[in-house]
Amino acid sequence: LIDGDTAGLAASVIFCLTPVFAVQGIGTYAEPVSNMLVVACLLLCVRLLSSNTATSLQGLLINWLALTLTAVLAIVVKRENVLLVPVMVLVYLLFNLEKRDEVQGKRWVLNLVAMLISGGICAGFAVVQLRLVTVVRSEMVEYAVFPFSLAVLRTMLPLFLRSYASVSWYLCDGILVLLGLIASIRARRRGIYPISLFIAYLLLYASHVRSYYQLQSGDVTQFDTLRYSMNLAGLWSIL
Repeated sequence: LIDGDTAGLAASVIFCLTPVFAVQGIGTYAEPVSNMLVVACLLLCVRLLSSNTATSLQGLLINWLALTLTAVLAIVVKRENVLLVPVMVLVYLLFNLEKRDEVQGKRWVLNLVAMLISGGICAGFAVVQLRLVTVVRSEMVEYAVFPFSLAVLRTMLPLFLRSYASVSWYLCDGILVLLGLIASIRARRRGIYPISLFIAYLLLYASHVRSYYQLQSGDVTQFDTLRYSMNLAGLWSIL
């Protein structure tokens, strides 16, 4: 994302020393593996979209295949990862909107087409092989409502934000994340990629109905955010 190794080392240290990640990272559920795949997709995406013109066509093809297959695997592990490629495509478009004169036309179009094909493959896989539409319909029957709603978002988003302010869980890292978010937006650098993914995942998880019983009882606590926050651990550490 930026030149030099300092930021990568710092992010690794933050990831290792943040208590909630250390505890939740050993859980036997999908989020820790999904977190790894999200970071891998971010790395491969930035390498594909930011590599210079000296990169061989073979190298770009290998990178694109790796990104596409990693994104597909991420969707297998956790269906919400269908967000990965579309969000990065959108960021790529916005990131270069004011800098089209600096970006070589053919390369810009090639990158965009490659990412759109990856997104199409991922979406097709989720709909056809994982039957995403059928699963959502089943959840609508189970919950008696659409599984994502603004009402749930109003309840869960404040809990997510309050949990990030917990000293015992996050060691006040939330302040550093907020500063990283502001700095990346102001600088219009590639840090916008992890920012956009983080916000997209946060809004998705906060709007997701957890279970029928929780929906009926309304009993929600900050602990309900821990498992899902593990999917954001890598992005949090990078920011």
